[in-house]
Amino acid sequence: VYVTGGVNTIHNSGRLWITGTATVNNQGGTANITGASFTLNSGIANFTGQTVTVSAASACDITANGQTFVTGNTFSITNSSNAELYITGNNTTVTSNNGTMNITGYSTTITESAGSINITGHINSITHASGIINVSGTTTITNANDKVTMTGTNTVTNANGTVYASGVNTITTASQRVYASGINTVTTANGTVLVTGHANTITTNAGNAWVSGQTATVTTNADGGVIYLTGASQTISSNAGKIYITGNSPTITTNASNGDIFITGKTTNITTNNGIVNVSGNTASITTVADGGRIYITGKSNTVTTNNGTMYVSGYTNTLSNSGTAFLTGNQITVTTSNGPLYVSGYSNTVTTSNGTVHMSGVNTVTTVA
Repeated sequence: VYVTGGVNTIHNSGRLWITGTATVNNQGGTANITGASFTLNSGIANFTGQTVTVSAASACDITANGQTFVTGNTFSITNSSNAELYITGNNTTVTSNNGTMNITGYSTTITESAGSINITGHINSITHASGIINVSGTTTITNANDKVTMTGTNTVTNANGTVYASGVNTITTASQRVYASGINTVTTANGTVLVTGHANTITTNAGNAWVSGQTATVTTNADGGVIYLTGASQTISSNAGKIYITGNSPTITTNASNGDIFITGKTTNITTNNGIVNVSGNTASITTVADGGRIYITGKSNTVTTNNGTMYVSGYTNTLSNSGTAFLTGNQITVTTSNGPLYVSGYSNTVTTSNGTVHMSGVNTVTTVA
């Protein structure tokens, strides 16, 4: 059936081509419509026009070429031109978009968008976003190549553009610039990441990261990576780049030979240092300073289990075992064993066993000199 005219009401069970304004009751048929206004009560329609209304039990395939307003239940849309679409519906599927789409509904699935999309919905899935995306809800984006603004529960696999995320955010690879606030997890940061929130986790950083919040966890800061951390608690497993920390309780497992760490905090714990660490705070506890490692500490109470490198320590009380070179200044200094050069200036200095050279000033006690 081919229909050209003004207002048409049609019961269709076959194939229908319409130019005009129509109300179609599809009874197992397909309607192909080019017109200004179209109401679909049932079935499937391929529509080119301005206004589409789809009943709750129906689905509609839409090709948009102009300004189009869509209201209904389920849509499959191809926006191949610079058309502007306004969509209100339960489920919307977009194959490709080169124009502007404004979508409100429960579920939105987009395969490819080179245009602009604004989404307010519950569940949103976008495979390739080469245009600008503004979205709220629970959103999953595989490839974000342009500007994306997200609010809600957000997952981005590849952030190749600029991403603004607020809420619970999971980003697999950040290659360009990411701004995230909330509870944030970044697997690989190769670009610039700026994170503010309650709990922040970065698995591997090879770019530049600014992190502030209650807790921050960094598994690996690679060579060339730079991280600025501010917050209550910071945990770093491995560092080969540069890290600047201001916080209550920083904890570092391993600092590599080319790693630099600068810490201002209340309580600092370092397991192994092979590089350079600068610490200022109330208490500092360091398990091992490896050969070639250097430590600069200013604080109230400092403890070093084993020093094989070079240490410069200034504090009220300092306790260590030295097999490298140590320069100590403070009120009360205790050295259990010193096998290397030791330079001590303090009010009360105690060395249990010295197998190396000791230079001391103050009130000094040396138990055994080998």
